[in-house]
Amino acid sequence: MAIAEMQRLDRDLAADPALRARLAPAFAASASPAAIVAMLAAEGYRIAESELPLRDAPRPLDDAALDRAAGGFMGAKNFNSPFDPV
Repeated sequence: MAIAEMQRLDRDLAADPALRARLAPAFAASASPAAIVAMLAAEGYRIAESELPLRDAPRPLDDAALDRAAGGFMGAKNFNSPFDPV
């Protein structure tokens, strides 16, 4: 299961600076998924390309970013809420 392998990789990276150095190219923005899988396999991790976390996945906004976010836009003119009295 990929989750167990990812957790093992995370623990190993935290504990082993040499492993972090060897896998540093895999964490570069320019690394292809195939190259990442090959580097991980060479170190004994069985993680498939389809199981890699997405790099461009949306990240949650922190409180400061949410504070800067503007409200929405309602383009409907003369909108009546269904909760307004008739």
